[in-house]
Parts: sequence; structure tokens; C-alpha cells
Amino acid sequence: MTEPVPGCALLVTATPPRWRWRDARPTSPVPSAQPTLPLLETTPVPPVDPPPAEPVSPVARLWARTVVEALNGRRPLSQLEGWFSPAQQRLLGQQSTTCRAAGGVRLSSWRAQTPRRGVIELTLTLLLPAEVRAGALSLVERDDHWTCAALALG
Repeated sequence: MTEPVPGCALLVTATPPRWRWRDARPTSPVPSAQPTLPLLETTPVPPVDPPPAEPVSPVARLWARTVVEALNGRRPLSQLEGWFSPAQQRLLGQQSTTCRAAGGVRLSSWRAQTPRRGVIELTLTLLLPAEVRAGALSLVERDDHWTCAALALG
């Protein structure tokens, strides 16, 4: 039998008599050429906006339901005058005609987030009988009520 080399470990594989030698000696650490940077005791922390005064989910749920009702023709567009701009109302009217002709739309899911105070970004997943569509709204709080700053329906 072969004698092991000092400082090396013998590794036996599943099929003898093949032998493999593996160097078991630890390697020396490589010294760093860059010195370690000192840690600062006081690191400035950027200011964080306080959380919104009211929870996002009731507002977002209301807007998601309102869009689906408008697309199904159950909510007249005249009720949305203070909520949407005239161009956004026209887009909702056009999409409403398409959705009603296809058999109606259902809300599959929605997600809301607040990138900053007074702004809610809302995404919708809309189910039609033959396809799935997406919707996105950017809501802005103005004078104690929410208005739609941007609307996209796909």
C-alpha cells in the first residue's frame, strides 16, 4: 500500500484501487493592499416621510371598485367628474364599451403602494371572459380628496 505524504490527506473514491491525493495544508491568507476604512460614529440618516394619515387599503379598494363599476357601465361617468380628468373619463368610456361588449369585467387583484406622502400608485388585474387586462392609476391627494393623476388601461 502507498504511504500518505505528510501534510496531505488521502481521499478514497467509491471505486478502489483508484486513489486521489488532496492537499490538506491550509493556504495562507493573502494580505490586503488597501487599508481598512474607519467607521464613523455618527452616520447621517436621510429624513423619512411619516406614514400616511389614513391607511392606503380603504382608499385603494374604493378606487379599484370604482374603476371596475365604470368599466361595467354600472357607474355613470358623470359621477367621476371630480375624480378623473375629461381625457381619463373618455378613456374609461371607450374601455367601458369594449368591456361590456366582451361580456363584462371582474377585478382579479389589486396592489397599492405609497411612494411618498399624498400619492398612491394602484395596479389592477382585470378579468374579461376571453382575456386578462391590466390597469394602473396614480392617485394624488389634493384638498382632502383623492384625484387620479394618471390612468392606463391595457
